[in-house]
Amino acid sequence: MLLKFSDGDSRFVTIDDTNLNVRNNEELLKSILAGYVKNRELINRIDDAQRYNEIRTQSSRQVWEDFQNLVSDPNSIYTTKNYYRDIKIINVAILSQNVATIDFQAEITNPTRTEVTYKKYRSAIEYDFRKQSNTYADIMKNPTGFIVDKYRVTQILDEKGEQ
Repeated sequence: MLLKFSDGDSRFVTIDDTNLNVRNNEELLKSILAGYVKNRELINRIDDAQRYNEIRTQSSRQVWEDFQNLVSDPNSIYTTKNYYRDIKIINVAILSQNVATIDFQAEITNPTRTEVTYKKYRSAIEYDFRKQSNTYADIMKNPTGFIVDKYRVTQILDEKGEQ
């Protein structure tokens, strides 16, 4: 059984057979892709470690190691004090069986929200679905076997060429 929960406002649950082909369920696939990007790009200083653990279960070894290096780099946004980033997904486009792009807007603030800026980005993801042989806890975090094999982010400039 695979349970799909709605967002917090709708309060409904859909139960599907586990033989579900996630690639054929566009809404579920887009939700998984958007969730990966949001978990990876959000910086709130509250549950970052928990979200990063979920990213680990959904990433290939190379993608995970690259992310670990980025998060631990002293010059990274992830280690910058008083830097918070909320993520709003704008669009998810499935380009092929294993490639998608996700457009998102980052709201960047300080703790008191006296400084707020917005930037738009596009994530390009190469992904697959693989049978899991990890721990029970990892399987519960990633029951579909969704794995990101490549991940890139570029900033989207506005029509004036500004960031």
